[in-house]
Amino acid sequence: MLPLALFLATATLACARRPVAPALALRRSPPPPPETSEATPPADARRSLIALRISTGLVALALSLVVLSPTPALIGAVGADKATSMLQWVAAASAGTEVLLSPIVGALIDALGRKPMLVCATGALALAQALVACTSSVGALLLSQFASSMLIGVFMLSAAAATADLLVATPARLATESAVGMTVLTAGFAVGVPLSSMLPQRLTYTYGVSAALSLAGAAALSVSLGETLAPELRRPFDARVALRTPIACTRLFGASRRLALLSALLALQVLPFFTTDVLQVHALEAWRMGNAERTRLFTFVGASSVGANGLASALIRRLGLRDFTALAGVSHALYWAGVSHSGGAALLLALPTMLGGARSLGVSTLVTAEGTRAGLRQGQLAGDRANLFALVKVVGPIVYAQLYARGKAIGLPQLPFVLNAVLMLAAAMLSYRLLPTGADGNASADEAAAAAAAPTRARGRLRALRERFGRGR
Repeated sequence: MLPLALFLATATLACARRPVAPALALRRSPPPPPETSEATPPADARRSLIALRISTGLVALALSLVVLSPTPALIGAVGADKATSMLQWVAAASAGTEVLLSPIVGALIDALGRKPMLVCATGALALAQALVACTSSVGALLLSQFASSMLIGVFMLSAAAATADLLVATPARLATESAVGMTVLTAGFAVGVPLSSMLPQRLTYTYGVSAALSLAGAAALSVSLGETLAPELRRPFDARVALRTPIACTRLFGASRRLALLSALLALQVLPFFTTDVLQVHALEAWRMGNAERTRLFTFVGASSVGANGLASALIRRLGLRDFTALAGVSHALYWAGVSHSGGAALLLALPTMLGGARSLGVSTLVTAEGTRAGLRQGQLAGDRANLFALVKVVGPIVYAQLYARGKAIGLPQLPFVLNAVLMLAAAMLSYRLLPTGADGNASADEAAAAAAAPTRARGRLRALRERFGRGR
């Protein structure tokens, strides 16, 4: 993890030393028309957005009801060390599958549309949870963990593409809707985690209710969601995309320099997402937290994310995209510093550092906007971005678990959390350096003037070099 993080930070800083034309450089030639469906009436668009919000909330609620169930169940069945190893390898296996499937899913939803994939992913999630409700075996738990981790990625990929279909022409609305979607997602987790402690503590009940909620989400999508991809924008599925899947995210780094910088920063911001299993084990073993205390911790974390995404739109308008993203990164660094200290500090800082939950919102929105300007289709863009997340997800759980084991051996089990604090501080510094100052993600007047003057300055330096070497001869 440390070499990967250092590589991302170093590469991004190295590229950032050269002046970046924040938004103007991509506008010298007319940008391709955004891939939105002009045939979609506003009323249908609103109905589709509402259906996406409802299904997202139901899926989040379904997953949150069982998010704390597998770890204690596996520890009780096979022991803490073996359970940790099983969870890390299941997470890595699901991420590896996601690496291979994300670009294929992106190509499929560009060919078939967004709705079929959303309905299928939600229905498959219900089946995986129903399997545990019926059997409650270790194998069923691991299979459900694998399927849930993979299918939520497919669901979010398709939902992001559907939202971008409707709103990519207005980046400010896209950012606002993304914040609303994340608020619904985190609110589902914030409600579901404490609700799970009120249910009978048997896998049959918790997973049964979870399966029913997932099935309700699939039904809501089937009935209320309209297809957001216009027929004229569909592209035939190209089977050759499977040959590029392991490294499909390289298209993000090759489409434009600005998109490459934003993608590297986004990868750095999402690394701490994959510390959840290690944090649960640490809470059980080092902090000796019972089920009620663990529930309180993750409830506070969920509530802070709800608050962060709820405030994001207003704060971005007030502070600007760059300052908000940097502030959110510093907030998240402080949270992980608290986790590194003690469980009490983690509980105390969960709400004051709530902005950290929205740290990647601005960069993710800019990746969508810049990818569209660079000519990437929404499905392809969502698939490549998910491929990038999945590559990080492959490395993250394994290395975090190894860091935790190494830290325990030397008396520093909080080593993964110290790393997260350092990474988030680095991400905050990078975002302040790289992002434009405008609240809408566009360049300010000074930045636009600097971008316009950059080619003239470059030609002047080249002319001076030619004259200098010409006189030398």
